[in-house]
Amino acid sequence: MHSIKSRLTVIPQQFTCTRDAGASLYKDGKGCYLLENRAGGEFSERAKELIADKLGAPQAEGTDCARIVVQLDEKSDIPNADQGYSLTVRDNAVTLTGFGGRGLIYGAVTLCQLLCADQALPALEITDWPDIEKRGHFIESRFGTDLMELSDWQAVVDDMVQKKQNTLTISLYGCWCIQFDNRVSEYIFVPIPKYPELKTPVYTNYFSPKQNRWIKEICDTPIAAKDFFGEICRYGKKWGVEVLPLFNSYGHNTLIPDRYPEVSAKYEDGTPTYNGFCTSEEKTYELLFDLYDTIIDNYLVPCGITSFHIGLDEVGLGDETTGVNAREPFKSHPAFCRCEKCKDIPAKERFISHAIRLISHLKSRGMTDIYLYNDMLYRAHRTPEQDFLPDFVKALEDNGLTDVTVIDWWKYNCRKKLFDSTGFGAEDIRRSKVRCAVKPMNGYYHWQMLHPAIENSCLHGVVANETRCMGYISYSCWDDMYDRTNSAQAQYSWNFEGAPSVAKASMAYCRRLFPTAAEDAYKAFELLERCNEEGGEKREDGSKILSTRVLSESILSYYPYSYLRLSKPYPRNFPGEAMSTILQNREETERLIYQALGCAESAQRIFKELSETAGCDRYFARVYELESENFVCLFEDFLALLRMYDLTQAGIDECARQEILSLAASRKNARLYHMAKREEVKSACNAPIQMRHQSIFMQLFADIEAYASVNRAGDMRLDMLDLSAVGSDRFFDVRGGKTV
Repeated sequence: MHSIKSRLTVIPQQFTCTRDAGASLYKDGKGCYLLENRAGGEFSERAKELIADKLGAPQAEGTDCARIVVQLDEKSDIPNADQGYSLTVRDNAVTLTGFGGRGLIYGAVTLCQLLCADQALPALEITDWPDIEKRGHFIESRFGTDLMELSDWQAVVDDMVQKKQNTLTISLYGCWCIQFDNRVSEYIFVPIPKYPELKTPVYTNYFSPKQNRWIKEICDTPIAAKDFFGEICRYGKKWGVEVLPLFNSYGHNTLIPDRYPEVSAKYEDGTPTYNGFCTSEEKTYELLFDLYDTIIDNYLVPCGITSFHIGLDEVGLGDETTGVNAREPFKSHPAFCRCEKCKDIPAKERFISHAIRLISHLKSRGMTDIYLYNDMLYRAHRTPEQDFLPDFVKALEDNGLTDVTVIDWWKYNCRKKLFDSTGFGAEDIRRSKVRCAVKPMNGYYHWQMLHPAIENSCLHGVVANETRCMGYISYSCWDDMYDRTNSAQAQYSWNFEGAPSVAKASMAYCRRLFPTAAEDAYKAFELLERCNEEGGEKREDGSKILSTRVLSESILSYYPYSYLRLSKPYPRNFPGEAMSTILQNREETERLIYQALGCAESAQRIFKELSETAGCDRYFARVYELESENFVCLFEDFLALLRMYDLTQAGIDECARQEILSLAASRKNARLYHMAKREEVKSACNAPIQMRHQSIFMQLFADIEAYASVNRAGDMRLDMLDLSAVGSDRFFDVRGGKTV
C-alpha cells in the first residue's frame, strides 16, 4: 500500500487495501476499460476527460475490459462533503462516487495518479474529503506575473486541480515602491474603459545568452491588454476552481491616486500625497465602486463568482512611505490623509470606516465572501494604535456584515514557537468571531533565491486545523521551483494528518517525483535548505547569530539593494554595501559562505544525478539543480570579490592584476553559463526578471574584467567598497539608472 499511495499528490483521509481481486485498466500498455457515467453534469464530464487523458478513450465493448462507473451519491457525515468522494477497486471494476460535483473531479484525479501503465490496481477502498473548504493560492501582481499569458494561468489551474485545490485569487491591482527604471512598481491587470489612465507597462532589461544580446523592451501586460481575466474565470469554473479578484485599497495604492489626484490622501496643506485615499472625499468611493462594479459586472457575474478580496494591508504612515513616488523619491508620501476633514479622525477609525464601506458595497452587489488582510487590525501593523480587531468586529456586527467577511491571516516567517510577537496564533483567530483564512507563503521571490517555505506552510496548517478556518490560500508568485512547497500546502489543507510535519511532507514529495532515489532527493532538499535557513538564534550577549537566510537573501543578493533607503544614494552602492556588511564581521560571514557553498554544491550534484536517473522526474530535477547552482554562483561571486578586496589592500602589482582579471572573467563566464541554463529551463514570463538579476552580477564582473584588462597594474584604483567608477553605463542601466 505504501508504494501505491506514494503516487498521490495528496494522501486521502481513508485508504484501505483489501484482499479482493483488483482491476487491470491496461492491456499491452494501452488503456482497456469501459466507462458508465451515471452522474451527469459538467463535472462528470471533467472526470471523464481526466480519465481519458490518462487511459485514452474508453472502449465501446469488450469482455476483458475493466469497468469504470462514475456516479453521484450525497453524503452528509463528513466535512465539506460536496467535495468528497469514494473510490472502490474490486473484481476488475472501479466505482468512483462523488458526494458532490467537485468530488467527481477529485476522485478522478486520485484514480489517475494511482494508475501506472501495465500495472494492475490492487483492490482498495478510499473515502476522502478536504479538511478545509477553500484551498489554493493568491497570485500577486508582481514581477513575472505581469507577463503571464492565458496559457500560463490555465496551467496554474491545471496544477491546482491535480493538487485538489479550488480557490485562485488573482491580484488585479497592487503597487509597491521604486525598484527598477526609476519608476514605481505598479500593476493593474484589467482594462477599465472609464478610467483610461489606469495602465501599467512591463519593462524588461537583461542579457540573453541564447540571443547573445541585451533585451530592453517595454510591452503591455498581457492579461490587461488582451483582457482575458474573464477567460481565466471561465476556465477555473470549468474545473471547479473559483477565480476571484484582489483589488487593493489604501495600502499598496499609488497608481490610482497618482492618475486621479482628487481622490488621493492629502498633506496638511491640501496637496495630494499620491498614495492612499482621502476617505472624507466622496469621489473616492465613486471611483472605487466604479472599479469594483466593472470587475463584478464584466467578469464575476457571468461566472457566478461571489468572492472578492479588498486587500487593505500594510498601510503606511511615515518614513516607510518614501520611494513610492518617482518624482519625489526621498519624500514621505503617507497613505493616511491629513487634510482638514481627516486630520483629527484617528487612523483606526478611518481604516475601519473605510473597510465597512467597501464591504457594505460589495455585499450589496451579491458578494458572499469578502476577504481582507489581518495586519492592520491585529497589533495594527505600522500604525500607532494597537490591536483594534475587537473594534472592527463590533463594526461588522453593527452593520450586519459578519456573514460575508473573511479575515485573511498572514505571516511569512518560520518561527517554531508558532509566530512571533508581530504574528498570530489560534486564540487570535478564535476571538475574531468571524470566518477566517490563513495565508502561508509559497516562496514568492522567484527572481531571487529559492526560499524554503514548507515550515511556514506547516505552521499555518496547524493554526488552520486547530481553528477550523474556512480557507488556506497561499501568498504566491508562480514558478515550478515552488512545486515542493505547493504540494505540501495541498496536503496540509486537504488532510493535515496525512503528512503532519515538514519531514513527512517533503519525503512524500520525494517518493512521488523521485521514487527510485527518494532518500537522495530528500538529502538534497535538506542541503538546499541549509543555504537559506531562517535562524533567529541569539548569543549570550543578545546579539543575533548570522543565519544563511539573512546571508543569502539580505546581504549577498541584489534584490534588497533595489529598495530606496533614506540616507543612502539611489540606486544603492552595490556590491559596496554588501562588502561593507561582510567586512564588519568577515570571519563569521566568510565561514558561513563556505559552509553554505558546500551544501549548495552537494545539492546541485545530487539533482544533476537525479536528472539522469531512470524513474525520476527529470524536469523537476533540472529545476532544482538550477536553483542549487544559483546559490553556488552567489556564494562564489562574493568569495571572488573578497579575494579581489584582499589583492587591492597592499597596492595592485602585475600578479594581482592578472589574478583579478582571471577571477572576473571566470565569474562572468560562470554567470553566463548559469543564465543560459536558466533561459532554457524557465518559463517565458519569469525568465526576464530572473535574468535581470543574473545580468547585474554578470555585468559587474564584465566591468571589472574590462577595467583590469585596459589598465596597467600601477594605474588601477579598484575600490571594492565602491565600484561606481568601474561600473559601465550598462551596469547602471540594468539596475535602473545613475545615482540620484
